[in-house]
Amino acid sequence: EPITKSPSVPYFTDSLLGGSPHWLSANYQQTPVCGVCGGAMTLITQIYAPLVASPHHRVLHVFACVVSSCQNKSESWCVIRSLAECQTETAAPLEDTPVEQPQQDDWGVESDDWGVGGDDW
Repeated sequence: EPITKSPSVPYFTDSLLGGSPHWLSANYQQTPVCGVCGGAMTLITQIYAPLVASPHHRVLHVFACVVSSCQNKSESWCVIRSLAECQTETAAPLEDTPVEQPQQDDWGVESDDWGVGGDDW
Protein backbone atom coordinates (compact mmCIF):
# COMPACT_ATOMS: atom_id res chain seq x y z
CA GLU A 1 0.00 0.00 0.00
CA PRO A 2 1.54 3.35 -0.96
CA ILE A 3 2.30 5.82 1.79
CA THR A 4 0.02 8.84 1.71
CA LYS A 5 0.35 12.01 3.68
CA SER A 6 -2.11 14.52 4.94
CA PRO A 7 -1.25 18.17 4.22
CA SER A 8 -1.52 18.89 7.96
CA VAL A 9 0.86 16.09 9.02
CA PRO A 10 4.62 16.62 8.52
CA TYR A 11 6.36 13.83 6.65
CA PHE A 12 10.01 12.90 6.14
CA THR A 13 9.88 13.03 2.32
CA ASP A 14 9.44 16.79 2.53
CA SER A 15 12.57 18.87 2.00
CA LEU A 16 12.57 22.01 4.12
CA LEU A 17 14.50 25.05 5.19
CA GLY A 18 14.41 25.71 8.92
CA GLY A 19 11.56 24.80 11.21
CA SER A 20 11.24 21.47 12.97
CA PRO A 21 12.72 18.28 11.52
CA HIS A 22 10.44 15.57 10.22
CA TRP A 23 12.25 12.54 11.57
CA LEU A 24 12.41 9.29 9.64
CA SER A 25 11.99 7.21 12.77
CA ALA A 26 10.02 7.76 15.95
CA ASN A 27 12.95 6.09 17.75
CA TYR A 28 15.30 8.98 16.96
CA GLN A 29 14.01 12.48 17.59
CA GLN A 30 16.88 14.12 19.44
CA THR A 31 18.00 17.64 18.61
CA PRO A 32 21.81 17.67 18.48
CA VAL A 33 23.81 19.92 20.78
CA CYS A 34 26.58 22.32 19.78
CA GLY A 35 30.09 21.02 20.31
CA VAL A 36 31.24 24.52 21.29
CA CYS A 37 28.60 25.91 23.70
CA GLY A 38 26.49 22.82 24.41
CA GLY A 39 23.26 24.53 23.38
CA ALA A 40 20.54 23.01 21.22
CA MET A 41 21.22 23.33 17.50
CA THR A 42 18.74 24.71 14.96
CA LEU A 43 17.62 22.85 11.84
CA ILE A 44 19.05 24.61 8.79
CA THR A 45 17.68 22.22 6.17
CA GLN A 46 16.18 18.79 5.75
CA ILE A 47 16.75 17.12 2.40
CA TYR A 48 14.96 14.01 1.22
CA ALA A 49 17.71 12.30 -0.78
CA PRO A 50 16.64 8.85 -1.97
CA LEU A 51 19.21 6.69 -3.70
CA VAL A 52 18.41 5.32 -7.15
CA ALA A 53 17.40 1.66 -7.04
CA SER A 54 17.73 1.54 -3.27
CA PRO A 55 15.22 -0.19 -0.99
CA HIS A 56 15.69 2.63 1.55
CA HIS A 57 14.49 6.16 2.12
CA ARG A 58 17.35 8.55 2.95
CA VAL A 59 17.01 11.89 4.70
CA LEU A 60 19.77 14.38 5.50
CA HIS A 61 19.30 16.85 8.37
CA VAL A 62 21.72 19.78 8.64
CA PHE A 63 21.86 21.54 12.01
CA ALA A 64 23.90 24.53 13.18
CA CYS A 65 24.33 26.56 16.33
CA VAL A 66 23.00 30.09 16.00
CA VAL A 67 25.11 31.55 18.83
CA SER A 68 27.43 34.13 17.27
CA SER A 69 30.53 32.97 19.18
CA CYS A 70 30.06 29.46 17.73
CA GLN A 71 29.89 30.56 14.10
CA ASN A 72 32.65 29.47 11.70
CA LYS A 73 33.60 26.51 13.90
CA SER A 74 33.12 23.01 12.57
CA GLU A 75 31.94 21.78 15.98
CA SER A 76 28.89 24.06 15.67
CA TRP A 77 27.53 22.11 12.66
CA CYS A 78 26.00 18.65 12.55
CA VAL A 79 24.66 16.50 9.70
CA ILE A 80 22.50 13.52 10.52
CA ARG A 81 21.84 10.93 7.82
CA SER A 82 19.04 8.50 8.43
CA LEU A 83 17.80 5.51 6.47
CA ALA A 84 14.55 3.59 6.65
CA GLU A 85 13.44 0.62 4.64
CA CYS A 86 10.76 1.38 2.07
CA GLN A 87 7.42 -0.18 2.87
CA THR A 88 6.81 -0.84 -0.82
CA GLU A 89 8.45 -3.37 -3.15
CA THR A 90 12.21 -3.34 -3.40
CA ALA A 91 13.32 -0.92 -6.07
CA ALA A 92 14.35 -2.56 -9.32
CA PRO A 93 17.74 -1.72 -10.79
CA LEU A 94 17.71 0.82 -13.57
CA GLU A 95 17.80 -0.54 -17.09
CA ASP A 96 20.50 0.65 -19.42
CA THR A 97 19.01 3.33 -21.61
CA PRO A 98 20.85 4.44 -24.70
CA VAL A 99 21.91 8.07 -24.52
CA GLU A 100 21.69 10.11 -27.68
CA GLN A 101 25.09 11.51 -28.57
CA PRO A 102 25.20 15.26 -29.21
CA GLN A 103 25.59 16.45 -32.76
CA GLN A 104 28.65 18.46 -33.69
CA ASP A 105 26.65 21.68 -34.04
CA ASP A 106 24.65 21.37 -30.77
CA TRP A 107 26.36 24.50 -29.47
CA GLY A 108 25.53 26.45 -32.61
CA VAL A 109 29.13 26.73 -33.68
CA GLU A 110 28.45 25.57 -37.22
CA SER A 111 24.96 27.01 -37.66
CA ASP A 112 25.42 30.54 -36.34
CA ASP A 113 27.66 33.37 -37.42
CA TRP A 114 27.73 34.79 -33.85
CA GLY A 115 27.06 38.26 -35.23
CA VAL A 116 30.32 38.51 -37.10
CA GLY A 117 30.05 41.22 -39.72
CA GLY A 118 26.50 42.13 -38.73
CA ASP A 119 25.01 45.15 -37.01
CA ASP A 120 23.63 43.65 -33.78
CA TRP A 121 22.73 46.98 -32.21
